[in-house]
Amino acid sequence: MDGEELLKSASEHYPGSMNQDDLYIAYPSIQEAINEGVFDDVSILSGTNMGEAKYLATATADDFYAEYKEQLGDLYDKYDFENLLKITDKTAMVTSRQLGTLGFGTQDSRNLMVNRLYGKLMAERTDGKAKNYTYLFSQITPESITEIGTDRSAAEQWAWHSSEQFYAFNSMRDGVPASRNWRDWDYELAEKMNQYWVNFITNGDPNGEGLAQWPEADENMGYIDFGAGITVHSEPLAPLEELMGEFTQQYFQFPTQEQE
Repeated sequence: MDGEELLKSASEHYPGSMNQDDLYIAYPSIQEAINEGVFDDVSILSGTNMGEAKYLATATADDFYAEYKEQLGDLYDKYDFENLLKITDKTAMVTSRQLGTLGFGTQDSRNLMVNRLYGKLMAERTDGKAKNYTYLFSQITPESITEIGTDRSAAEQWAWHSSEQFYAFNSMRDGVPASRNWRDWDYELAEKMNQYWVNFITNGDPNGEGLAQWPEADENMGYIDFGAGITVHSEPLAPLEELMGEFTQQYFQFPTQEQE
């Protein structure tokens, strides 16, 4: 069989290095596996890093609203986007980059709202049996002096891809790597994050003594933010979050409760 035909027939929903072999990769898409109940008994801890998502590059306020009007379609007027979110030329690019991570990004693994919606979907599907926990990692790791003013600077990278691993695995040490001048809060955050991860691996629940209560991503779509502090989000959705939720559900074709 031609290699291109094989990939098209068996692996079009997976990265190029994976093949649906009906043993380890048993379904043509993750969505089908979810719908078949494969994850009904699987607790998942998932999240993303602030600033690594795809976002609309908008240099001015006019560009910002024009680009989002095109992306959001009917949702733009439904939520009165121009009045819902006020920005200026100075804040257009930064705000757009934040929104890409929080819920308007088009990469599923780097859109926080995807994780929040998945938790809600599974809580509804399994009547609370499937427990999912979602995080946003927004801590800015210390930069080396050689990175300042370059594409590798903290100002450019924000919470760069995989930077959370220093914290989740609590692997940072003085002078390792030499380019990272770790601060007191880095060590404290690493201790706390690592304990959350250990608790989750041990018993399916990240919570434990001495830790802020990490809410489930259930019908409230709660999550926790690991950044300059640890912030818990379990409050009712703000209108902007409702808009991001509806956009994400449409863009990634989440099934609604009526469809199940």
